[in-house]
Amino acid sequence: MYPPLLERIADTDRLHLQELIKVRGFQVAPAELEGHLLSHPDVADVCIVPVPDDFSGELPLAYIVLHPPAAVRAASSTAESDAIKAELSKVRHRRLSHSAF
Repeated sequence: MYPPLLERIADTDRLHLQELIKVRGFQVAPAELEGHLLSHPDVADVCIVPVPDDFSGELPLAYIVLHPPAAVRAASSTAESDAIKAELSKVRHRRLSHSAF
C-alpha cells in the first residue's frame, strides 16, 4: 500500500477512500473511472486510489483484477501485458497515472 494511505488507516483504524480526487484542480470521481474500466471485457474488478503528485496534486491509480483468460494472456508475455495496460489506461477522456494487475 502507499505510505500516506497507511498513515490514514493507522490514524483512524479504518479505511476511508476519498469520494473525489483532485487532478490539476479538476475533481475526478474514482467511481466513474471504475465504471469505465469495469465495462472492459478483460476486467473482473477494479479499485481506484489517489497517489500524490508534485505537479498534478493527485493522480488516480488503478488496481485491476483481470478475468482468468486475460490474466493468462498478460502472464504469457510482457508485450501482451503492456498492450492490455495501454488499452486500459485510456479510460474515456481521462488517463490513469498507473495500473497494477
